Amino acid sequence: ILWTKRYLTLINLKERPNLPLYFPTTPVSMGRGKYRTSLAHLLIEKVKLGEITAYDETPEDYFTELLSPEEIKKMLSRVDSIPDTDWDTGEDIITYDTINITAADARSFYVLEDKFFDKKRSVLDRRIIGLALIANKENPETGEFTPEVLFWVWYPEARQVLANNFLIVDNQKYIGTKHMTYDEFLTKRLYTSTIIKESNMYDRAIYDYKKNEMHQLLEAERIKNDIRYLESDLWEY
Repeated sequence: ILWTKRYLTLINLKERPNLPLYFPTTPVSMGRGKYRTSLAHLLIEKVKLGEITAYDETPEDYFTELLSPEEIKKMLSRVDSIPDTDWDTGEDIITYDTINITAADARSFYVLEDKFFDKKRSVLDRRIIGLALIANKENPETGEFTPEVLFWVWYPEARQVLANNFLIVDNQKYIGTKHMTYDEFLTKRLYTSTIIKESNMYDRAIYDYKKNEMHQLLEAERIKNDIRYLESDLWEY
């Protein structure tokens, strides 16, 4: 390895190339007891069952704070008390409503990845290290919905599950098949993402030194171009 660097990117599920990761919002039967689900639904169900380990969001050090399936279930559901009136007796009563965070509430994903230049194959390659699910979560005090990181998963551990679940890609051209696994989709990088942080001596993200959103996008493009120029400069003619 001649060069390596770690990047944190954001996948916006509203962008058209990323729609295969968001739909279907509810599981669709494929026959023989198999279902096609979204990436958020797949991760949530597997984490609840304990088949994939969930980690808490720790920006300083990833994949250190484990979350148990019970903690995940508690995080994804909340019981809300609502004051009401009994129309028969006229007395004030309290009704309870269970609010669940589902796959339809997913808005984006964080992707932690390493980029490196392999001198034996003469290619600039990448390896996904982890995925984080970001979903809209209601603030009990204000009632406002804000995007929050629910949990992280270590990609090498989740890869077996992702390689055995399929999605349909009908908005991409020039691919061999419309049916592919989530692992193929992510490994081949058929999605679009925006760089929000690269490893640096200050340990700061782009939004820490670029406050304007347009400037943040321009800075992300500059980092992409630096990677492209680096790959070109490593070649000898």
